[in-house]
Amino acid sequence: HVAKSQLGKLDPSQLTGNTISIDPGSSFTDLPVSFQVITHDSFEALDAAVPDDTSRYHDGLNVIFHPVYHFNIGHALWDGFYPVFVSMLQLGLHNERYRTWLMAKRDQSVLRRVKNSYDNTETALSLIGGRGILSVDHMMNDTESFNAVHRLQEAVLGVGTNAQKMDINANYSIGACRALDACRQWRERIFSGMGIPKAEPARRTPPFRAIFVENKRYGGNTEMEAMIKQLNSHPDLKAEFDIKFVAWTPVSKESTDSPMQSGNFTRHMEIIRNTDIHISGPGTGQMYQAWLPDGAIHINLGDTKVDQGFMEEYVAEGCPHLKTLYYTRRKKDGPGLLLSIMQPLLLKAGELLKQGYTGPAPINHNLSPVGQVWKAYTWLVNREDRKEELEEGLAPIRCLDPKGEMWMGNRFPEEFVYVGLPGFGPTANPDYCVLGVLQASFDTAHPESGYLAQKGWFGTAGALPWTLPYYKRKFD
Repeated sequence: HVAKSQLGKLDPSQLTGNTISIDPGSSFTDLPVSFQVITHDSFEALDAAVPDDTSRYHDGLNVIFHPVYHFNIGHALWDGFYPVFVSMLQLGLHNERYRTWLMAKRDQSVLRRVKNSYDNTETALSLIGGRGILSVDHMMNDTESFNAVHRLQEAVLGVGTNAQKMDINANYSIGACRALDACRQWRERIFSGMGIPKAEPARRTPPFRAIFVENKRYGGNTEMEAMIKQLNSHPDLKAEFDIKFVAWTPVSKESTDSPMQSGNFTRHMEIIRNTDIHISGPGTGQMYQAWLPDGAIHINLGDTKVDQGFMEEYVAEGCPHLKTLYYTRRKKDGPGLLLSIMQPLLLKAGELLKQGYTGPAPINHNLSPVGQVWKAYTWLVNREDRKEELEEGLAPIRCLDPKGEMWMGNRFPEEFVYVGLPGFGPTANPDYCVLGVLQASFDTAHPESGYLAQKGWFGTAGALPWTLPYYKRKFD
C-alpha cells in the first residue's frame, strides 16, 4: 500500500506483478518474491485501508533480506547481508541506522546442534543495523505479529547480482567491491555498528601483527600451533612478526576465556581491525579478510587436496585495499604446513607492508594460479560471443550462460583447471586445447611455482598439451 505522492515519477504499473530476488536460496539460486502495489489517492485513504488496530507501524529505515544458512556467519554476511548492503549503497542509505528484517528461518535439525551459532549471527546483524531485529521465526511464533499488517516507513528490499559464489563473474571478483568500493564501505559500516573505531592503515614498521586462523584442513589445532611456535622462534622472523593463533569459534570450554577465542563477533572485528597479516585456509575462516586495514596482507593457505585450490579467492580479488599471497602447491599426501614455505611467505608479507599502502591492487594481482587460469579460460571461450557484455558490466557467468561450462554453481575453479592432467578425473568438460595451452603458458612464466623442480604449478614444464602422453588421447 502506498500513497500516490510517495511514487513521484514512478509508474506503479511497472512494479505490479513484478518479481524481485531477496538473496540466494538454499541451492544458491535466486530466491524470488512477488509483490503487489496498491496505490491510494492520499495518506488518509491509505490509513483508512490499513487501520491502526490491524497494523503495526515500523518507523525509520527497514532492511529486508534472506541470508542462506545463517548459522554460518560467512554465509549470513556474504550470501545475505552484503548483497542488500550494496543495494543500500546504491540508494545512498548505507550509513543510515536501520531495523533488520530476517526472513530466513532457523533449520531445526541444525538448531539442535549449533543453537549458539544462530544466536551469535542474529546478534551481530542486529548490532550492525542499530535498530534491532525482527525475524520470521519470531513473527510466526507471535500470533499478533503474524496476523498483523506491517507498515514500514521506509524499506530496502531486493538485491542485485553481488552474492559470493552464486554471482561469480569472469574476473573472479566479488561484485561491486571494486566498482563501488563496497567492501571498504561495508567494513566501516560494520565497525560503526559495533562501536569500533575506523580502521587505521596496516603498519609499515615492525613488529607486524599476524594472526593464524584455526582451520580443520590442517590436522587440527596442534599442527597449526606447532607451526606458530616455530615461526615465532625463527631467528629471521621473531624480531619482526608477532604471530598469534585465533579460533573464531571456541574449541573447548577452557578456551572461552581467551579474548582470541571468544566466539563473539564484536571481538572478532576488533582483532581484524588490528591485524597486519591474516593467515587462513579457505572456507568461513578466511571470510573476514575484506575488513582488514588498508594495505594489510592476506595469506591464503589453500586446501590440502591434490587439486589444490583456494576457494573464495574472489573476495581477495574484489578487495584492492589488500594484497594477497598464496601457499605453494603441495605434494600429494605431503604435510599441510611446512616451515620452508611459511617463512618466505611471511618475509614477503613484511616487505609489502614496509612499502605501505600505495593504492588499489591492480586487477588480477590478488588471484592465485588457479584463479588466473580459470579467468583466462573464461575470457578466451567467451570473447567472441560475449565480449561486449563482459567488458561493459562484468555480469555474473550464470546470467551470460546459465548452463555453460564456466558456471560454477556451488563449486570452485579448482574443480575445473586441473582437468586433463594425470590423476585428475573429468570433473568438467573443457576445451582441452585451450585449457592445456593455458596450463603450459602459466608453467612457462612461473616454473618455480610448483613442487616439481622448474615444471611449474601444473607440472607441464611448459610443454603444449598435444605433445604430452596423458593429453594425447584427447586429440587423437
